[in-house]
This record gives sequence, structure tokens and C-alpha cells, in this order.
Amino acid sequence: TLASGPGDPTERLDRVVDAYWAYLRKPSFMQFYRLLLAELNQFPELMRFYSEEVAGRINELVAGIIREGTEAGTFRDEPPEMVARMLIGLLIQHAVWAGSRELFPHLGGRSDEDLVNEIKDFLFDALLARETSAPGGSR
Repeated sequence: TLASGPGDPTERLDRVVDAYWAYLRKPSFMQFYRLLLAELNQFPELMRFYSEEVAGRINELVAGIIREGTEAGTFRDEPPEMVARMLIGLLIQHAVWAGSRELFPHLGGRSDEDLVNEIKDFLFDALLARETSAPGGSR
């Protein structure tokens, strides 16, 4: 899998962010997300399932990589679950904005690739221990 494949925690987190971004930018995600926001609260069992099996899993995956990176001294010592939650929220919100670019001119014409790279720059600038370099050496 992306999370347990080759590479250090920084490289694996970079791959997970790219893969999750690609999923979020599929047209089917926007349809699902609208339905989720509009209807899920009316179905408590379905909401519980989504919370545990969908949202919970991506958060656990990201938190696990962050925990490993923290233990290795690659990432700053921040609560892994909090970092995961912040990252997932940032990705989802940018995907929603990018799905309706005409309504969100503050994206400034940035491509999907530009957006995800900006998010990763922000993430790694905040998360990496100061003596560690980011994937690709660009951050």
C-alpha cells in the first residue's frame, strides 16, 4: 500500500497526499460529498459507518505515518491525530473549492497540481524537523 510501501515517512506521506488528492478531485467525490453533507445526519447508523470506516481510516493511515516519522525524528513532535485531521480538512476544503473554481476566484487560476503542491509545501514546512528535507528537496 501507499502507507507501508518503500520510502521513509516523508516520502510515504507525500504519496498518500497525492493519492488522496486524486480521489478528492474525481467528479464522483463532489457528488458524494454533497450527498454526505445534505443527508448523512438523517441516517445515524450510516453516519457512524462513514465516520469509522471511511473518514476514520484515512485519518488513522495519515496519523500512523506521522507517528512513525515523529518517532524517527523526521517530523516535529506534534499529536499525530491532530496533524492528520488538519491535513485531511485542508485537502477536502481545497478540493471543494477546486470543484467550483468559478465561485472561488481566490484560487487564482492554480491548477490541481499547483494546489496539491502548495498544500504539501505548507504541510512539510510545518511538520518536518528543521534538519530534515522534504521529498524532492523543493521545500
